Amino acid sequence: MKKISCFILITISLGALFSSYKKIDHVHHKTGGTARWTGTITYEEITIISSPVMNVKSERHAVVSFSDALPTMNRDDGTIDLNFKDDKGTGNYTFHSEGTAMGVTGTTDCSGGGESELHSVVINEETKTYDIEAISPLCKGTKTSSDGGSTDYGPESISIIVSDKPLGTTKNILNGTQTLTAELPDSLGTATTTITWSLSSVSGDAELIVAPEQYNDWLPKPGMDESNKGSVMTINLKLQGKNGKPLNVKADSFVLRLSNTSREPGITINYPVYPDDDQLPDLRLILDPRMESIEEDQYISVGSPDGSTGKAYIASYDGGGWTTLTAEAVLKDHRHIKGHLLLSTGPENIPVPQRAPGSKIALAWYNAHGNPKDLEDKESSRDNSFKGDGFTVYEEYRGVISEGKFKRLDPVKKEIGVVATQKDFSLFSEGIGWFKNASDLDVIRFDIKKEEAAPGVPINGNCKAAHYFDQFAVHLLDGGLGRDGTLGNTSCANKLFIPANIDKVVIDYDYVQILHKKLVDSAKPEALKFTVKEYLAQTVAHELGHSVNIDHHGVDHYNGSYDITEVSDQIRIFDRNGNLIIKRPLLIKGIGDSLNTVESGVMSCMINYYPFYHWGLTIGADGATIFNKEPLLPLGRVFCTSKNGTGVNATKLYFGNAKNGDCMSQIQLRN
Repeated sequence: MKKISCFILITISLGALFSSYKKIDHVHHKTGGTARWTGTITYEEITIISSPVMNVKSERHAVVSFSDALPTMNRDDGTIDLNFKDDKGTGNYTFHSEGTAMGVTGTTDCSGGGESELHSVVINEETKTYDIEAISPLCKGTKTSSDGGSTDYGPESISIIVSDKPLGTTKNILNGTQTLTAELPDSLGTATTTITWSLSSVSGDAELIVAPEQYNDWLPKPGMDESNKGSVMTINLKLQGKNGKPLNVKADSFVLRLSNTSREPGITINYPVYPDDDQLPDLRLILDPRMESIEEDQYISVGSPDGSTGKAYIASYDGGGWTTLTAEAVLKDHRHIKGHLLLSTGPENIPVPQRAPGSKIALAWYNAHGNPKDLEDKESSRDNSFKGDGFTVYEEYRGVISEGKFKRLDPVKKEIGVVATQKDFSLFSEGIGWFKNASDLDVIRFDIKKEEAAPGVPINGNCKAAHYFDQFAVHLLDGGLGRDGTLGNTSCANKLFIPANIDKVVIDYDYVQILHKKLVDSAKPEALKFTVKEYLAQTVAHELGHSVNIDHHGVDHYNGSYDITEVSDQIRIFDRNGNLIIKRPLLIKGIGDSLNTVESGVMSCMINYYPFYHWGLTIGADGATIFNKEPLLPLGRVFCTSKNGTGVNATKLYFGNAKNGDCMSQIQLRN
């Protein structure tokens, strides 16, 4: 049976236990009338529990909005059926709790949006006070704990209650704000609630149009770090008379709110490697595009010098942030007019960036990349049946910081991360290019000194939303390997050689140079067919091939050595140009097997070990032992698609077919 930490249950019930707002009682001397109300009510609750055995923080946030709503209880027709439609509005409700109780860490997350209800608006003519009650939409979520517990949370809604507030100069406009802090029993902590409300029953003769600039194309982008904004959306506000009529009452100010704003760690999926613990919202309101936001900034009030227009800005501090914007005009007569997106009939709850229902991805990017789902990971590559690269579509969209620059990844192209110093990137750049061209994978480079990635830390570690697989960058570096014939080494902590299991890829550049010189000397008087630069490039590409699960063509198997002292028809020896060698004595060593060795299969494949053996061995039709010196060849630059030998391996004179081969089909980036 799964267990849930006790602190979760405690925080869930705090709103009910410690609310100082009383339920409205509908007695005869209080009247609601049949007035219809327009406006918004917000509710925020922050509860902090601190004790030797428990440290928990929880937050509730609810926003409900109504347009010409007749409260549920304000009916004079005697009906007992309360299933009305004209008492409904829209809204959203979220709850988040996290902390530790008795050594167990847990979280509760719940969110929901949709239909809200204006339950009652009661005017007390005798005491000149009023009460309001509204009900939020339902939220559903999950409770989890570090001891393995996980269960559903909700659905639940919250009643927002305002009681005994004094009427102003008119009973047609009800607005105010109230913050109350209650001490929890046994000095466990505090519960602070803030309610802000603005309702008007005055006939609507004005409308507010909210016009975000480039709304159809705007994408969130991060700045250089968590303290610097990236892209900024300009929000233009215009109060106008309805149906083209003149505006009779001017605006005093405009109020903008952001709700359900994302709080993804860091600014991209990889950066910084160790983000701030106290994560601010990814999108925040600012008064001027030259400003920086250093606080929550989910609410802002801006003036209107001309009484009809205003302007505010949404600053992005993340590559994949999302939020919901609402705006109101506060009129000179104290009415609050809810804003609509672009048109009089546009939505009041405005998704920023513009996005499809249920998606966290900007619609412009979403449409440009074939409408993939946020959690998909289905990229394909040439001559390969394995799908995906370890990044969800949302993670690809949210992007990375790569060599000091922000870039989004491609949801239809497989990508692999490589982390190194700039010095090693410069040294291995050509080899990385060979690997990229051969593998049909894009390489994303991360500067290890700028802490864009770190060994043992997932590239996409900064993710709470739409995360599927912990993917890692391959650590590539120059280093010594003992000079025992090994030019490069890919070390792996698992039998499956995928980036998530790779410890590091080491290339011994000094030894590459030494061996290349030996090969040059041994080829004389003829010239080697490849340069030291090419030898290094192929070594890098070969080892990166191992990091994506490509295995050698076969085994490392020598056929011993032969010390030949006499000329005989039963032992024939040919040089690399096919000329019979009659010089004796002659030592033949470095002889490859005729099948399934590391130098078998496709000769142009970079996983092929050429140059490795020196001689091919075969038996002639007359039973003679025949040795053929391996020819001088250019280095391969592809990953093969067959096990069959090509070039000299297609003859019986050299190393034949591969045991493995078909390297492209082996490429795998995740399990």
